[in-house]
Amino acid sequence: MEFKAKYFDKQLPCIIKNAATEWTAYKNWRNIDHLLQKAAYRVVPVEVGEFYTSEDWSQRLMPFHEYVKTYVLQMDQEESANTVNNRNIGYLAQHPLFEQINVLRKDIQEPIYCMLGENGEVTSVNAWFGPCNTISPLHTDPYDNILVQVCGHKYVRIYHPDTTPNLYKRKTGLLQSNTSEIENLFVLRGQEEERKRLMEMYPLLSEAENHCWECILSEGDMLFIPKLYWHYIQSLSISFSISYWFM
Repeated sequence: MEFKAKYFDKQLPCIIKNAATEWTAYKNWRNIDHLLQKAAYRVVPVEVGEFYTSEDWSQRLMPFHEYVKTYVLQMDQEESANTVNNRNIGYLAQHPLFEQINVLRKDIQEPIYCMLGENGEVTSVNAWFGPCNTISPLHTDPYDNILVQVCGHKYVRIYHPDTTPNLYKRKTGLLQSNTSEIENLFVLRGQEEERKRLMEMYPLLSEAENHCWECILSEGDMLFIPKLYWHYIQSLSISFSISYWFM
């Protein structure tokens, strides 16, 4: 398998284009009404706030249909009108939704690449569903990950583990010890003034840029993120992703 020799064995990030386009989920989940028919009244945990390191971050439990109406569709309207308020951002993030709603699990398939792990087993399958501009701050995980982009698009920025000394790892908070102090890396794709301001705040970051890899993840793509690689992810539209941690 080319993926194994070129990427997995060398622990290098890789996009696998169109790898999930035969999934039932890929064909049906772009229609939010389809998801509502399957999951409308199931209660789900929602992260409220710009990202989980924000001071005003909180969690709420609510029916799936209420989450879609309040956060996904409402945020889409606000984005179109340029009236987005960070306090209104809600993200169904890192949730084992398919253990909860078996009918949705039938629409997805475990990626064959997960078999390449030392034990050949998936340790965690989580859903990530939300509106445009949901953010997973720069962080690192202890497992290899196949991230499947079912619907929408996401921007991903990845740094090699060797750059850890340059990424301002948080020193406090056990739950955030795998997370960087740098909260919004999307500005590095913006205007030069914004880039300069960020680099002035975090001067060591410039030394990590030579070991950085970035991409736009499109519908039907899979992304291999090797364990211990730092990654920042931001949705560019309404988005549904699934992460498969394996070992």
